[in-house]
Amino acid sequence: MEVGGLEIASGDVRSNFTINNLLDVRGGVNIGLGGLYSAGPLTATGLNTAATASALDIRNSLGTNLLYVENDGKIGLGNLTTPSYTLSFAAANQTIGVEAGSAAGNSLTLRSGSSGAGDNLAGGSLVLQAGQSTGTGIGKVQVNVSQAGATGSTANAPASMFEFVNGHVAAVALGTAPTATCNGNSATLGTGSNDAAGRITLPTLPGTSCVLTFAKSYAAAPTCHALYESAATASVANVSSSLVGSVTFTFNPAPVAADGFSYFCIGQGSQ
Repeated sequence: MEVGGLEIASGDVRSNFTINNLLDVRGGVNIGLGGLYSAGPLTATGLNTAATASALDIRNSLGTNLLYVENDGKIGLGNLTTPSYTLSFAAANQTIGVEAGSAAGNSLTLRSGSSGAGDNLAGGSLVLQAGQSTGTGIGKVQVNVSQAGATGSTANAPASMFEFVNGHVAAVALGTAPTATCNGNSATLGTGSNDAAGRITLPTLPGTSCVLTFAKSYAAAPTCHALYESAATASVANVSSSLVGSVTFTFNPAPVAADGFSYFCIGQGSQ
């Protein structure tokens, strides 16, 4: 039967329903457990041509947005309908990962664009950018890796090994934080201080030297530097000795209690 026009208030199709041209649905389409099947490409085209209008909007049963695609190609994941980037996530801690398999783990590669054919063409840059901070807040890029443990099936949880923070690269030692003593008195290390970089606040009786004992020894003695941070005293911090397990800083003239100095060390980490 061929019908030029048909309007039905409600109806059931018990078998197949074939449309040779277009199906215009003014309300919505509810698709049951069988799903939506297409023998060829399935195309969803938005009618609103505005750049930020929705080309595709997938929601769960509660109406929460799961996948939102704008006409300009920006994609929002999670309950996000105003993506700012090519791929945007809702404002919450997010993780992109490859699921564990039954054997060795699988790789995940992020790669920037290669150049086309031609002379002296640069490849695309790969940029890792931490979020913007305000005031005294900081942002950092952290690299976590798992180190080998004992033979067996015990999981080796990844831990921070490198942190790019406050303009320097910090090689983070596993285990407890390093310790510092000045003239035999315990000194205070600043938040985030580690074997490779940090800040030491001098104790009440600082003396003229401080010893920083690393949490994890280097494979060879590192090269360390220090910078005294007080304008009240024209003290200079020098490195008098650098060992695989510690470094000694000396001061001239004697420093002032509660002042501090920053340090950084570069060397080959232990295996």
